[in-house]
Formats: sequence, C-alpha cells, structure tokens
Amino acid sequence: MIKTKAEIVSGDLIMQKRANIGHNHEGMVLVMVLLVLLASILIGVSAIRLATTDTRIIGNEAKYTQDIYAAESNINTAILETKSWVDNSNTAKYPYGESQNSGKNIKIVDKGRGQPPRGSGWSVTSFEANYYDITSKSGNASITAGAWKLVPKIN
Repeated sequence: MIKTKAEIVSGDLIMQKRANIGHNHEGMVLVMVLLVLLASILIGVSAIRLATTDTRIIGNEAKYTQDIYAAESNINTAILETKSWVDNSNTAKYPYGESQNSGKNIKIVDKGRGQPPRGSGWSVTSFEANYYDITSKSGNASITAGAWKLVPKIN
C-alpha cells in the first residue's frame, strides 16, 4: 500500500509524540524551582524568628543582671550607712527605705541579739551581736543578706 505524503507526515508526528512521552522535563523544572524557593523562604522565616527570640532573651537577661547589680549595690550602701538605721541601743529604728528612698527599695529587719558568729574571733563572754536581715528589691530581682553588729555584753 502506498501512503500519501499527508499520511506519512501525520504518522511521523504521531511517532514523534509517542517517542517524546516521558521525556518532556520542562514542567518538572518549574516544579523543582518552586520547591527550592519554598524551602528557602521557610529557612529565612525560621532564621528571622530565631534571631528575634535570641534578641529578646539577651535583653531580658541583661535587664535581670542590671536588677541584681542594683539590688546588691543597695545592700552594700545600707551596710555602709548603718548609723542611719541603727540607733545607740543598736536596734533597727525602722524599715529603712521600704518606701522608695532615693530610688532604693531596702528593708532591714532586726532579728535579735545573740552570740557573735562562730569563727569571728570575738569572745562570747564579753560580746554580743545584733543580727539583721537586709532585703533589697530592684525590678524583678530580690536579694537578702544577713548582717551583724558587735556590741559589748551588758551584765
């Protein structure tokens, strides 16, 4: 059977289409590019969220450290200023700075009189010690320190 030119051309086209089935990767490249783009966006968003969280943590830690240092400084100042909160009878006069006194929030509590601390080198027969709790608050930080003042024993 003799084929016409039109039949040959249409037959060749059908054969070419059948041969190209499964070999056309142009659409697959687009899908791969979109997947890589999506993965890049997700990685970028995650990196930004991680950096933001780390920045908040560092800021909170710095603020808490400042509060600790401020509270410790207040306690040291209170210890240096013992004459302002201990009278001649060596008892605490009032809660020093319970209201905001010069920006300091300090509370001093008289814990009573007793023997000098062990290892202090002071004679328990000749001396007594007044004990105090000093609490300082600054921001979210609170520090309590113990203090004592040596006084002659009254017989």
